Amino acid sequence: MTTLKARLRFQPSSSVSPSAIRGHYLSQMLALALFTGLVIAWVAYDIHSRIRQAGQMTLAQINALPAPAAGLPTGLSPSDSSSLALVKYVKGHMDNPASFVHIKTDYGDHYPDYYLVTMTYGEGNAQGKVVTRHIEAKMDTDGDLMQVTAYW
Repeated sequence: MTTLKARLRFQPSSSVSPSAIRGHYLSQMLALALFTGLVIAWVAYDIHSRIRQAGQMTLAQINALPAPAAGLPTGLSPSDSSSLALVKYVKGHMDNPASFVHIKTDYGDHYPDYYLVTMTYGEGNAQGKVVTRHIEAKMDTDGDLMQVTAYW
């Protein structure tokens, strides 16, 4: 009868094939890779949740924020910072103004009496699909449209 110590001792045997040893090794490596991936995912989630929590502000903190920079024109939409005059101009020249979707507005170069404004928006076509369009215009410092300089 063998002792417990003898049973626990690893004894290489000719009955264990090299492919079985490789399979055991690969399964251990797969388990390690899975564990590592889970740890990385947990750390990423923790960082994301901390950033999200840091981004939440109370009403008092929002009210304490400084006013917008004096370098931007007036007449901006409070919801998406689009130029109200430029949106009105674009909708006035569309076949279906209800299909207008504002994507973004960039306020580029600032000159003493005007801004160069580029707006990207979506417009519905005859097939019902939204087509992305761009318009560039000169806007005065009061937010009024001076001239459309490019449209594509």
